[in-house]
Amino acid sequence: MLLFFTSCPQHEKFREIPATYVNFIVRPFSLDNDLHAIGNYKYFPAQGYNGIIVYHLSTSEFLAYDLACPNDYEYGCTIVYDPKTSTLIDRKCCGTTFNILSGFPEGSTLPSPLHSYKVTWINKEEIQVSN
Repeated sequence: MLLFFTSCPQHEKFREIPATYVNFIVRPFSLDNDLHAIGNYKYFPAQGYNGIIVYHLSTSEFLAYDLACPNDYEYGCTIVYDPKTSTLIDRKCCGTTFNILSGFPEGSTLPSPLHSYKVTWINKEEIQVSN
């Protein structure tokens, strides 16, 4: 029984988390924001299916992923960012590691990528995260 809860099920096709409306504004260069520097990240737990992480990729680029692990979202499995390896990891359930640049799993037979969101500049100070 313990093995069932500590291993991911085998999936033959992409799985997608249930659609959730997302549309919020982030001010990455405000005084209280964790997104100032390239490589920084910030969690938005009240957004998306199970929260969203926004990652500062380059001078003008940001990435956004849902924190729900697509392989086991039904069980509350979530991903976290590991700054030591610059990867996203499902530590709670099966340990799947996802590439921060693509959202796809690394070294895994599970094909499902993380659900990503669009990030667009709406002016010089604000970005919008949306579906």
